[in-house]
Amino acid sequence: MTQNKFIGVWRLAGSEIKDDQGNRSELYGPDATGQIIYTKEGYFSAHLRIPNPPDPMQELVVFLGELSEEERVALQLFPRYTYLSYGGKYEIKDDKLINYGDFASNLAVSGAQPRSFEFTDNNDRLTLSGLFPLPGILVKFYLTWERIEKKD
Repeated sequence: MTQNKFIGVWRLAGSEIKDDQGNRSELYGPDATGQIIYTKEGYFSAHLRIPNPPDPMQELVVFLGELSEEERVALQLFPRYTYLSYGGKYEIKDDKLINYGDFASNLAVSGAQPRSFEFTDNNDRLTLSGLFPLPGILVKFYLTWERIEKKD
């Protein structure tokens, strides 16, 4: 059963965003740490510490090129989160993992969060991916997790 592969404790091994042109950037920066726990009862809890969050203006220039003055002003209001957490139920539907953010420190991770997933390294490495909303361009995010506790 696919869902059993998720059960356990995972640590964040990497995060990035990429577009279909090959541009890439670190999503949370190189110093980010995190942990996600999936239980056999179908619950999860995720926590991310982002001590040096990337500057959204610099990140968007990678994908969108130069920004207008209006876009620059809007981005100055964009919060730079140093901690994110959310949790609730999860389920596997077709080829997607759906984390239901029943509680969240940020509205961006509340509600149903469908993710594509891939297990590698004998199921001890998990990559979750999804769409990262940017105006006029398709960008995907990738969160890579390493198992730190073996499932029963």
